[in-house]
Amino acid sequence: GVAKMIAGDTCTVAWRRLTPGAAAADLAPATADAELFVYVASGEADLAATGISQRISAGTLVIIPGDKEHVMLKAAGTANVELVQFRPSRR
Repeated sequence: GVAKMIAGDTCTVAWRRLTPGAAAADLAPATADAELFVYVASGEADLAATGISQRISAGTLVIIPGDKEHVMLKAAGTANVELVQFRPSRR
């Protein structure tokens, strides 16, 4: 669940793999100054945040507001979940 990150001057891009049976990954452990865009490239996952619980699958784009904390994602089923994360930099 640890993201492989590339940080540039204008944005940060990360690739994350969630494996079946592993603990949920907290995609937004604290508030940030910009929203986080998470694209599900493959697999299915259970998303949980304050007031939200939903199954998401490949092709889904999740937008997490910068002021949102503790957005959890856990692999659902038997396949890995591949995520692409993008966060613009605030200047």
